Amino acid sequence: YKRYNVMIHNALSNIPPTWGMQLMVRQDFFENELLDYHRGLKRMLTNGHPRIVVTILPQNIATQKPKDVLKHKWLWEHIVGERIIMFHGTGALCSNTYKSWEDLEPYHYVGLPWGQFDGRGGWGTEFSYRRKSAMLAALERNGGKVRGAEDHHFVSSLLTLNDQAGYEKYKIATPEVTQWFGGTNIEYENLTLKDDVLQTYGPMVVVGTLGHLGDAARNWVLGTCAEIKGVFPSLHNPNCFGARPNIPGCAASLGFPPPCENAATAR
Repeated sequence: YKRYNVMIHNALSNIPPTWGMQLMVRQDFFENELLDYHRGLKRMLTNGHPRIVVTILPQNIATQKPKDVLKHKWLWEHIVGERIIMFHGTGALCSNTYKSWEDLEPYHYVGLPWGQFDGRGGWGTEFSYRRKSAMLAALERNGGKVRGAEDHHFVSSLLTLNDQAGYEKYKIATPEVTQWFGGTNIEYENLTLKDDVLQTYGPMVVVGTLGHLGDAARNWVLGTCAEIKGVFPSLHNPNCFGARPNIPGCAASLGFPPPCENAATAR
């Protein structure tokens, strides 16, 4: 939650200016911990920000993990808009993408590249674009019950509804669309991105520390989406991230003196 201010300002500066932001929060945590820590956000909300709406989650939902909260019909019924961009503290929305959010308007579901359903739809629990009406239709199909991962359920249900209708009633992202939306989660190694969909259009979203990318590909992504460094400031040097970072190398890249031999290391 220490990234909360960064997340909010990143989203507000990159979503269309006519769009609002809805924070779905657990009341006790939001009021007693998060706002005390993020005084800037508290001032913003106290002064009545014109684009931010705060919605308190019911107690039976609020204690669940975010990926499970998305399975509840109550959540989708209480989202105030039809078109939804979901965002998360594990990544950032990018301002330098060649695409715009208006390019997503024809779609009912767009996520990050994945290996399910021949690449259609996409992994969506952290970052995704969705239509409220489509999510409610998918829930209605199974009587409000969601089994397994929520993104898998929603894409599967929408594909089934399309088959039943006999036409593409709900427009679901193609593999190409998922790539220009946020293709940096694919495990490229020494990718040059020369002829890649990602370089042609995006990305609109970057997720994670990009540790799976080669140096050239990572530098290109950082140049295209500098916002991700606000979430993970050490991304300029691969010595600084991963489960076992190169501590001396990272310290040197940040201009710090070499750590002592007995320095504690977080695991």
